[in-house]
Amino acid sequence: GESSRLYNELVRKRGFFSELNAYITGDRDRGLFVVEGRLGEHITFEQGEEAVWQQIHRLQTEPLSDYELAKVVNKYESTFAFSQYKASDKAAALCYYEWLGRTDWVNHEPEEYAKARPADLQRVARECFRKERANILQYKSTGR
Repeated sequence: GESSRLYNELVRKRGFFSELNAYITGDRDRGLFVVEGRLGEHITFEQGEEAVWQQIHRLQTEPLSDYELAKVVNKYESTFAFSQYKASDKAAALCYYEWLGRTDWVNHEPEEYAKARPADLQRVARECFRKERANILQYKSTGR
């Protein structure tokens, strides 16, 4: 989101991007982590990519503050609560967890998020975010 470390640093402070998002796909597999952005004026693909890798390295080596972690957990909890508002959303969530083979998770996912610690996030970031595993797609507008 717009209050994230990534967005604040690379959009607001340094202007490397005019838009920047990061998210995990909702697939059954381990999930695909996507970082997508629109480069700022006069920023090359190489500069933008290097700036993202610098922020990933920072995540791997500098623990999140308690405030940053609480913000993420609170955002997830509110999103989860709103997703339980309609019966159709509850049914979809139940189907999803049944598909995963863990129906009981439908009621416990927020608790799992709350268990996360900065060291956990650093460890996972070191395991998952490696350049040799990255697929990078760069495309330019034709100006039309």
